[in-house]
Amino acid sequence: MAALANDKKGVQMLRRTPVLALLAIAGGATGSDQGAALQPTVPAQLDKTPPNLEPSSSKTESPKAQAAVDDNGDLTFPEGTLLPAVKCIQYLALNGSTQLPLFEYQMKRLGMWDRVTVQIGEADPEGKAAGCFRAHVRGWNEALARGCPNVLMLEEDVYFNEPVVEMGMAHANNFIAQNDTYDMFFLGYTPQVNFSGPLGILQPFVDPTDMLGSVAVYDDNKDMCVYRLHKWLCTQSYIISAPTMERWKDMTYVNGVTPPFDSFLSNHYDTDNFFTIRTPIAFQRYHQGVKGQSGTGETGSPMETFKMIPGVVYSIYDPELFGKANITSPPECLPPPAAYSYVGLKQTIQGMVNLLPAPLRAPLEGLEKMVPTQQIALIAATMPTLSAAFDPSN
Repeated sequence: MAALANDKKGVQMLRRTPVLALLAIAGGATGSDQGAALQPTVPAQLDKTPPNLEPSSSKTESPKAQAAVDDNGDLTFPEGTLLPAVKCIQYLALNGSTQLPLFEYQMKRLGMWDRVTVQIGEADPEGKAAGCFRAHVRGWNEALARGCPNVLMLEEDVYFNEPVVEMGMAHANNFIAQNDTYDMFFLGYTPQVNFSGPLGILQPFVDPTDMLGSVAVYDDNKDMCVYRLHKWLCTQSYIISAPTMERWKDMTYVNGVTPPFDSFLSNHYDTDNFFTIRTPIAFQRYHQGVKGQSGTGETGSPMETFKMIPGVVYSIYDPELFGKANITSPPECLPPPAAYSYVGLKQTIQGMVNLLPAPLRAPLEGLEKMVPTQQIALIAATMPTLSAAFDPSN
Protein backbone atom coordinates (compact mmCIF):
# COMPACT_ATOMS: atom_id res chain seq x y z
CA MET A 1 0.00 0.00 0.00
CA ALA A 2 3.02 2.30 0.11
CA ALA A 3 2.35 5.29 -2.09
CA LEU A 4 4.13 5.66 -5.42
CA ALA A 5 6.40 8.58 -4.81
CA ASN A 6 5.72 11.00 -7.61
CA ASP A 7 4.58 14.59 -7.20
CA LYS A 8 4.54 17.76 -9.29
CA LYS A 9 8.06 18.62 -8.18
CA GLY A 10 9.35 15.54 -9.93
CA VAL A 11 10.54 13.89 -6.74
CA GLN A 12 10.20 10.14 -6.95
CA MET A 13 11.08 7.11 -4.92
CA LEU A 14 14.11 5.04 -5.74
CA ARG A 15 13.21 2.50 -8.42
CA ARG A 16 16.73 1.51 -9.48
CA THR A 17 19.49 0.61 -7.04
CA PRO A 18 22.91 2.23 -7.72
CA VAL A 19 25.60 -0.32 -8.52
CA LEU A 20 28.45 1.54 -6.89
CA ALA A 21 26.52 1.80 -3.65
CA LEU A 22 25.49 -1.84 -3.71
CA LEU A 23 29.06 -2.98 -4.00
CA ALA A 24 29.63 -1.61 -0.51
CA ILE A 25 27.14 -4.06 0.92
CA ALA A 26 29.29 -7.12 0.37
CA GLY A 27 31.49 -6.03 3.24
CA GLY A 28 28.81 -4.31 5.27
CA ALA A 29 27.46 -7.23 7.19
CA THR A 30 30.47 -8.95 8.79
CA GLY A 31 31.60 -12.46 7.99
CA SER A 32 28.83 -14.38 9.77
CA ASP A 33 26.58 -16.59 7.67
CA GLN A 34 23.82 -14.20 6.74
CA GLY A 35 21.72 -17.03 5.39
CA ALA A 36 21.45 -18.66 8.79
CA ALA A 37 18.59 -16.50 10.11
CA LEU A 38 15.87 -18.43 11.88
CA GLN A 39 12.72 -19.19 9.92
CA PRO A 40 9.80 -19.66 12.32
CA THR A 41 7.02 -21.83 10.96
CA VAL A 42 3.69 -20.11 10.39
CA PRO A 43 0.53 -22.05 11.25
CA ALA A 44 -1.39 -23.08 8.15
CA GLN A 45 -4.48 -21.24 9.37
CA LEU A 46 -4.45 -18.47 11.95
CA ASP A 47 -7.41 -17.13 13.86
CA LYS A 48 -10.11 -16.07 11.40
CA THR A 49 -11.30 -13.23 13.61
CA PRO A 50 -8.49 -11.00 14.95
CA PRO A 51 -9.25 -8.63 17.85
CA ASN A 52 -11.18 -5.49 16.88
CA LEU A 53 -11.78 -6.91 13.39
CA GLU A 54 -14.20 -4.71 11.51
CA PRO A 55 -17.37 -6.14 9.98
CA SER A 56 -16.13 -5.28 6.48
CA SER A 57 -13.20 -7.67 6.86
CA SER A 58 -15.40 -10.64 7.73
CA LYS A 59 -15.94 -11.13 3.99
CA THR A 60 -12.57 -12.87 3.69
CA GLU A 61 -10.84 -15.70 5.49
CA SER A 62 -7.19 -15.48 6.29
CA PRO A 63 -5.31 -17.21 3.45
CA LYS A 64 -2.92 -20.01 4.25
CA ALA A 65 0.35 -18.55 5.39
CA GLN A 66 3.43 -19.14 3.33
CA ALA A 67 5.88 -21.67 4.71
CA ALA A 68 8.31 -19.20 6.24
CA VAL A 69 8.45 -15.55 7.23
CA ASP A 70 11.26 -13.07 6.78
CA ASP A 71 11.25 -11.49 10.21
CA ASN A 72 14.89 -12.48 10.78
CA GLY A 73 14.25 -14.07 14.15
CA ASP A 74 11.77 -15.85 16.39
CA LEU A 75 11.49 -13.50 19.37
CA THR A 76 8.65 -13.62 21.89
CA PHE A 77 7.62 -10.94 24.38
CA PRO A 78 4.78 -10.69 26.91
CA GLU A 79 1.92 -8.44 25.81
CA GLY A 80 2.69 -4.78 26.40
CA THR A 81 6.47 -5.16 26.73
CA LEU A 82 7.32 -3.40 23.46
CA LEU A 83 6.23 0.18 22.82
CA PRO A 84 3.88 0.49 25.84
CA ALA A 85 3.46 4.24 25.28
CA VAL A 86 1.51 3.44 22.11
CA LYS A 87 -1.94 2.22 23.07
CA CYS A 88 -3.45 1.73 19.61
CA ILE A 89 -2.21 0.00 16.45
CA GLN A 90 -4.09 0.34 13.15
CA TYR A 91 -3.29 -2.24 10.46
CA LEU A 92 -4.36 -1.28 6.92
CA ALA A 93 -5.00 -3.97 4.33
CA LEU A 94 -6.98 -4.55 1.15
CA ASN A 95 -9.65 -7.18 0.79
CA GLY A 96 -7.85 -10.07 -0.89
CA SER A 97 -4.43 -9.37 0.60
CA THR A 98 -2.37 -12.38 1.66
CA GLN A 99 -0.31 -10.47 4.22
CA LEU A 100 -2.55 -10.62 7.32
CA PRO A 101 -1.50 -14.10 8.56
CA LEU A 102 2.18 -13.19 8.40
CA PHE A 103 1.56 -9.89 10.18
CA GLU A 104 -0.59 -11.56 12.85
CA TYR A 105 2.02 -14.24 13.45
CA GLN A 106 4.77 -11.72 14.15
CA MET A 107 2.63 -9.33 16.19
CA LYS A 108 1.47 -12.16 18.45
CA ARG A 109 5.08 -13.18 19.10
CA LEU A 110 6.08 -9.56 19.79
CA GLY A 111 3.23 -9.17 22.28
CA MET A 112 1.51 -6.41 20.32
CA TRP A 113 -1.47 -8.19 18.74
CA ASP A 114 -4.00 -7.27 21.45
CA ARG A 115 -3.62 -3.59 20.54
CA VAL A 116 -4.26 -4.15 16.82
CA THR A 117 -7.36 -3.02 14.97
CA VAL A 118 -7.50 -4.56 11.50
CA GLN A 119 -8.88 -2.15 8.89
CA ILE A 120 -9.84 -3.90 5.66
CA GLY A 121 -10.77 -1.85 2.61
CA GLU A 122 -11.76 -2.46 -0.99
CA ALA A 123 -9.57 -1.44 -3.93
CA ASP A 124 -10.19 2.24 -4.62
CA PRO A 125 -11.72 2.85 -8.08
CA GLU A 126 -9.35 5.81 -8.51
CA GLY A 127 -6.26 3.66 -7.99
CA LYS A 128 -3.59 2.77 -5.47
CA ALA A 129 -2.49 6.32 -4.59
CA ALA A 130 -6.07 7.35 -3.85
CA GLY A 131 -6.74 4.21 -1.84
CA CYS A 132 -3.60 4.58 0.24
CA PHE A 133 -4.32 8.23 1.03
CA ARG A 134 -7.93 7.57 2.01
CA ALA A 135 -7.09 4.47 4.04
CA HIS A 136 -4.68 6.40 6.25
CA VAL A 137 -7.12 9.25 6.82
CA ARG A 138 -9.84 6.73 7.65
CA GLY A 139 -7.47 5.07 10.13
CA TRP A 140 -6.77 8.39 11.86
CA ASN A 141 -10.47 9.08 12.25
CA GLU A 142 -11.14 5.63 13.67
CA ALA A 143 -8.27 6.03 16.15
CA LEU A 144 -9.64 9.40 17.26
CA ALA A 145 -13.10 7.87 17.68
CA ARG A 146 -11.59 5.21 19.99
CA GLY A 147 -9.93 7.92 22.08
CA CYS A 148 -6.37 6.91 21.16
CA PRO A 149 -3.71 9.39 22.38
CA ASN A 150 -1.59 8.20 19.48
CA VAL A 151 -1.64 5.32 17.00
CA LEU A 152 0.94 3.18 15.26
CA MET A 153 -0.15 3.00 11.62
CA LEU A 154 1.02 -0.12 9.78
CA GLU A 155 0.49 -1.01 6.13
CA GLU A 156 -0.27 -4.53 5.00
CA ASP A 157 3.24 -5.46 3.84
CA VAL A 158 5.07 -4.32 6.97
CA TYR A 159 7.37 -6.49 9.07
CA PHE A 160 9.84 -5.76 11.87
CA ASN A 161 13.51 -6.77 11.60
CA GLU A 162 13.80 -8.61 14.90
CA PRO A 163 17.51 -8.21 15.76
CA VAL A 164 16.86 -4.45 16.17
CA VAL A 165 13.20 -4.42 17.18
CA GLU A 166 13.72 -4.32 20.96
CA MET A 167 16.32 -1.56 20.97
CA GLY A 168 14.51 0.46 18.31
CA MET A 169 11.15 0.33 20.04
CA ALA A 170 12.79 1.22 23.37
CA HIS A 171 14.20 4.44 21.88
CA ALA A 172 10.90 5.22 20.19
CA ASN A 173 8.94 4.53 23.37
CA ASN A 174 11.19 6.82 25.41
CA PHE A 175 10.45 9.65 22.99
CA ILE A 176 6.69 9.02 22.68
CA ALA A 177 6.23 8.73 26.45
CA GLN A 178 7.71 12.19 26.98
CA ASN A 179 6.36 14.09 23.98
CA ASP A 180 2.99 14.94 22.48
CA THR A 181 4.04 17.74 20.12
CA TYR A 182 5.41 15.52 17.34
CA ASP A 183 3.46 14.98 14.11
CA MET A 184 4.80 11.62 12.91
CA PHE A 185 7.45 9.27 14.29
CA PHE A 186 8.81 6.77 11.76
CA LEU A 187 9.96 3.24 12.58
CA GLY A 188 10.95 2.80 8.92
CA TYR A 189 11.14 5.03 5.83
CA THR A 190 12.92 5.62 2.51
CA PRO A 191 14.75 8.85 1.63
CA GLN A 192 13.59 10.78 -1.40
CA VAL A 193 15.81 10.42 -4.46
CA ASN A 194 16.15 12.51 -7.62
CA PHE A 195 15.44 10.73 -10.88
CA SER A 196 17.54 11.28 -13.96
CA GLY A 197 17.29 10.60 -17.67
CA PRO A 198 14.59 11.42 -20.24
CA LEU A 199 12.24 8.75 -18.84
CA GLY A 200 12.66 9.82 -15.23
CA ILE A 201 14.52 6.61 -14.41
CA LEU A 202 17.32 6.60 -11.88
CA GLN A 203 20.27 5.28 -13.82
CA PRO A 204 22.24 2.39 -12.27
CA PHE A 205 25.45 4.33 -11.76
CA VAL A 206 23.98 7.44 -10.12
CA ASP A 207 25.77 8.11 -6.85
CA PRO A 208 23.55 7.73 -3.73
CA THR A 209 24.61 11.22 -2.60
CA ASP A 210 21.84 12.36 -4.96
CA MET A 211 19.37 11.58 -2.18
CA LEU A 212 17.21 14.49 -1.07
CA GLY A 213 16.30 12.94 2.28
CA SER A 214 17.95 14.41 5.37
CA VAL A 215 18.21 13.99 9.12
CA ALA A 216 19.10 16.39 11.90
CA VAL A 217 19.97 16.12 15.57
CA TYR A 218 17.04 16.40 17.96
CA ASP A 219 18.41 15.98 21.48
CA ASP A 220 20.75 13.05 21.96
CA ASN A 221 21.10 13.79 25.67
CA LYS A 222 17.37 13.39 26.23
CA ASP A 223 16.28 10.97 23.50
CA MET A 224 19.22 8.85 22.39
CA CYS A 225 19.00 7.67 18.78
CA VAL A 226 16.05 9.93 17.90
CA TYR A 227 16.49 12.37 15.00
CA ARG A 228 14.47 14.84 12.98
CA LEU A 229 13.59 13.63 9.50
CA HIS A 230 12.99 15.52 6.25
CA LYS A 231 12.27 14.59 2.62
CA TRP A 232 11.15 11.07 3.49
CA LEU A 233 8.97 8.56 1.67
CA CYS A 234 7.02 5.42 2.61
CA THR A 235 4.36 5.14 5.29
CA GLN A 236 4.49 1.45 6.16
CA SER A 237 5.18 2.18 9.84
CA TYR A 238 4.73 5.45 11.75
CA ILE A 239 3.27 6.74 15.01
CA ILE A 240 1.04 9.79 14.76
CA SER A 241 -0.13 11.92 17.69
CA ALA A 242 -3.78 12.67 18.45
CA PRO A 243 -3.37 16.47 18.00
CA THR A 244 -1.91 15.85 14.53
CA MET A 245 -4.70 13.44 13.59
CA GLU A 246 -7.21 16.03 14.73
CA ARG A 247 -5.63 18.67 12.47
CA TRP A 248 -5.38 16.32 9.48
CA LYS A 249 -8.55 14.24 9.85
CA ASP A 250 -10.40 16.05 7.04
CA MET A 251 -7.69 15.73 4.40
CA THR A 252 -9.08 14.72 1.01
CA TYR A 253 -7.58 13.24 -2.11
CA VAL A 254 -8.40 14.78 -5.50
CA ASN A 255 -7.59 12.45 -8.36
CA GLY A 256 -5.03 13.92 -10.75
CA VAL A 257 -4.25 16.81 -8.39
CA THR A 258 -3.17 15.48 -4.99
CA PRO A 259 0.31 13.92 -4.84
CA PRO A 260 0.62 10.43 -3.35
CA PHE A 261 0.19 10.29 0.41
CA ASP A 262 3.82 10.12 1.51
CA SER A 263 5.05 12.79 -0.88
CA PHE A 264 2.07 15.01 0.00
CA LEU A 265 2.85 15.00 3.74
CA SER A 266 6.64 15.04 3.43
CA ASN A 267 6.81 17.96 1.00
CA HIS A 268 3.85 20.06 2.16
CA TYR A 269 3.38 19.42 5.91
CA ASP A 270 6.93 19.42 7.27
CA THR A 271 7.01 21.79 10.27
CA ASP A 272 10.12 20.20 11.79
CA ASN A 273 7.98 17.69 13.67
CA PHE A 274 8.81 14.50 11.78
CA PHE A 275 11.08 12.16 13.74
CA THR A 276 12.70 8.77 13.34
CA ILE A 277 15.03 6.36 15.08
CA ARG A 278 18.42 5.16 14.09
CA THR A 279 18.37 2.23 13.32
CA PRO A 280 15.15 1.76 11.24
CA ILE A 281 13.30 -1.41 12.29
CA ALA A 282 10.26 -1.60 9.96
CA PHE A 283 10.42 -2.79 6.35
CA GLN A 284 8.15 -4.04 3.55
CA ARG A 285 7.77 -7.69 2.61
CA TYR A 286 8.14 -8.94 -0.94
CA HIS A 287 4.58 -9.46 -2.19
CA GLN A 288 2.29 -8.95 -5.16
CA GLY A 289 -0.45 -6.33 -5.43
CA VAL A 290 -4.09 -7.23 -4.95
CA LYS A 291 -5.86 -8.12 -8.18
CA GLY A 292 -8.24 -5.49 -9.47
CA GLN A 293 -6.42 -2.48 -8.04
CA SER A 294 -5.00 -0.03 -10.56
CA GLY A 295 -1.71 1.79 -10.11
CA THR A 296 0.12 -1.16 -8.60
CA GLY A 297 2.76 -1.60 -11.30
CA GLU A 298 5.60 -1.27 -8.78
CA THR A 299 3.95 -3.23 -5.95
CA GLY A 300 5.86 -6.40 -5.29
CA SER A 301 8.41 -5.69 -8.00
CA PRO A 302 11.85 -6.98 -7.03
CA MET A 303 13.39 -3.56 -7.59
CA GLU A 304 10.90 -1.91 -5.24
CA THR A 305 11.48 -4.53 -2.58
CA PHE A 306 15.27 -4.45 -2.97
CA LYS A 307 15.49 -0.97 -1.45
CA MET A 308 13.66 -2.30 1.64
CA ILE A 309 16.21 -5.01 2.43
CA PRO A 310 17.66 -4.21 5.87
CA GLY A 311 21.25 -4.73 4.71
CA VAL A 312 20.72 -2.28 1.83
CA VAL A 313 19.25 0.34 4.16
CA TYR A 314 21.96 -0.11 6.78
CA SER A 315 24.81 -0.16 4.24
CA ILE A 316 23.72 2.59 1.81
CA TYR A 317 20.93 4.95 2.80
CA ASP A 318 21.47 5.20 6.53
CA PRO A 319 25.25 5.93 6.47
CA GLU A 320 24.81 8.36 3.57
CA LEU A 321 22.06 10.32 5.32
CA PHE A 322 23.82 10.62 8.64
CA GLY A 323 27.22 11.20 7.05
CA LYS A 324 25.79 14.06 5.00
CA ALA A 325 24.47 15.59 8.23
CA ASN A 326 27.84 15.10 9.99
CA ILE A 327 26.12 13.02 12.66
CA THR A 328 28.01 10.32 14.51
CA SER A 329 25.58 8.18 16.46
CA PRO A 330 26.52 6.29 19.63
CA PRO A 331 27.04 2.51 19.29
CA GLU A 332 23.68 1.89 20.95
CA CYS A 333 21.97 3.27 17.85
CA LEU A 334 23.70 1.09 15.26
CA PRO A 335 22.52 -2.31 13.99
CA PRO A 336 24.28 -5.49 15.15
CA PRO A 337 25.67 -7.89 12.50
CA ALA A 338 22.59 -10.14 12.71
CA ALA A 339 20.36 -7.27 11.58
CA TYR A 340 21.81 -7.30 8.05
CA SER A 341 20.24 -10.63 7.17
CA TYR A 342 16.89 -11.01 5.40
CA VAL A 343 15.39 -14.40 4.62
CA GLY A 344 13.03 -12.90 2.03
CA LEU A 345 16.02 -11.71 0.00
CA LYS A 346 16.05 -15.04 -1.82
CA GLN A 347 12.47 -14.42 -2.97
CA THR A 348 13.34 -10.93 -4.11
CA ILE A 349 16.42 -11.94 -6.05
CA GLN A 350 14.70 -14.93 -7.62
CA GLY A 351 11.93 -12.61 -8.76
CA MET A 352 14.49 -10.34 -10.39
CA VAL A 353 16.14 -13.26 -12.14
CA ASN A 354 12.82 -14.65 -13.40
CA LEU A 355 12.10 -11.37 -15.18
CA LEU A 356 15.22 -11.71 -17.32
CA PRO A 357 15.25 -13.46 -20.70
CA ALA A 358 16.64 -16.99 -20.41
CA PRO A 359 20.03 -16.21 -22.09
CA LEU A 360 20.70 -13.48 -19.51
CA ARG A 361 20.13 -15.70 -16.50
CA ALA A 362 23.36 -17.72 -16.90
CA PRO A 363 25.60 -15.31 -14.92
CA LEU A 364 23.18 -15.60 -11.98
CA GLU A 365 23.09 -19.39 -11.75
CA GLY A 366 23.64 -20.71 -8.26
CA LEU A 367 22.42 -17.44 -6.74
CA GLU A 368 19.88 -19.13 -4.48
CA LYS A 369 22.66 -21.11 -2.75
CA MET A 370 24.67 -18.03 -1.80
CA VAL A 371 24.42 -16.10 1.44
CA PRO A 372 22.81 -12.63 1.14
CA THR A 373 26.06 -10.62 1.03
CA GLN A 374 27.26 -12.72 -1.92
CA GLN A 375 23.87 -12.46 -3.60
CA ILE A 376 23.82 -8.68 -3.36
CA ALA A 377 27.36 -8.34 -4.71
CA LEU A 378 26.53 -10.52 -7.74
CA ILE A 379 23.31 -8.60 -8.38
CA ALA A 380 25.32 -5.36 -8.23
CA ALA A 381 27.62 -6.64 -10.96
CA THR A 382 24.66 -7.41 -13.23
CA MET A 383 22.58 -4.36 -12.30
CA PRO A 384 22.94 -2.60 -15.68
CA THR A 385 21.37 -5.62 -17.38
CA LEU A 386 18.67 -5.87 -14.74
CA SER A 387 17.86 -2.17 -14.97
CA ALA A 388 17.53 -2.45 -18.74
CA ALA A 389 15.13 -5.35 -18.25
CA PHE A 390 12.89 -3.11 -16.15
CA ASP A 391 13.21 -0.07 -18.40
CA PRO A 392 9.71 0.74 -19.73
CA SER A 393 11.24 2.03 -22.98
CA ASN A 394 12.34 -1.52 -23.88
